[in-house]
Amino acid sequence: MRIWHQSLTVLNELPAYQVLLEKHIKSIVRHDTEVVLHGMLPGTYASDFPLSEIQYPALAHYHFTQVMNAAMMAEKKGFDAFAMCFLAGPLLNEIRSVVDIPVVNYGETVFHSAGLYGQRFGVIRFLDTMKDFTQEFIASWGFEDKCVGIAGCGLSYKEVFSGLADPKDAIARFTQFASQFIKDNNADVIIPGEMPLNVLLTGNGINRIDEVPILDGLALTLLQAQTMVDLKVKFGISHSRRGRKNKKPPQDILFELAKQHGLQKLIDFYDT
Repeated sequence: MRIWHQSLTVLNELPAYQVLLEKHIKSIVRHDTEVVLHGMLPGTYASDFPLSEIQYPALAHYHFTQVMNAAMMAEKKGFDAFAMCFLAGPLLNEIRSVVDIPVVNYGETVFHSAGLYGQRFGVIRFLDTMKDFTQEFIASWGFEDKCVGIAGCGLSYKEVFSGLADPKDAIARFTQFASQFIKDNNADVIIPGEMPLNVLLTGNGINRIDEVPILDGLALTLLQAQTMVDLKVKFGISHSRRGRKNKKPPQDILFELAKQHGLQKLIDFYDT
């Protein structure tokens, strides 16, 4: 089984993060599963912080067109599943409509999974700038009644990534913030709001604070991808094609439009 891992970061520019990702992924997936890491193309963002642009719906839409193109490319290259390893979910339905391989998303997966570990989940992100965006995404899946709060822990993007090499201070600050958040909001499950934060914590063995589970979104997302591939192969279960949101568009028109919106650039990058 081969899973295309898709990050919103430009992974080529984050070697320490790649190393930690690869190490943690090996502890998650079965021996017969290969997870191939992919990031956004170099030069995608004007800054080194993706969320500084993703927070704007219009910019997010343009960036997620690249993610849709990546899903199409994953299927073309014979991957068995496409794993969107980030909390945001714009174009998730659209991406599922253009490919037949299973598509999983970190945010959707952890929100569904939170109810298996408690009744009141909270989301802790880097900063508060994505709070409204996160609330809308949670509401779109019907989990707003289960979410007791969304907050930024005050760690900057650079502090989290520098913490990959020396995580002690970043973990201590997160733990202190999370402990207070749990008390203030009576939360019984915590979801790290960004995948780098998730990997920083769970990759260093932080899976519980004050008897509250810290969900490992990377593990849940990749294991969900494996399960959906197994269900498709063994039992023929695949995504619905009924209704406007699920209907697969004509492939010739789809690929022509995709080429006009960056698919060829993606192909050139990964084929060189």
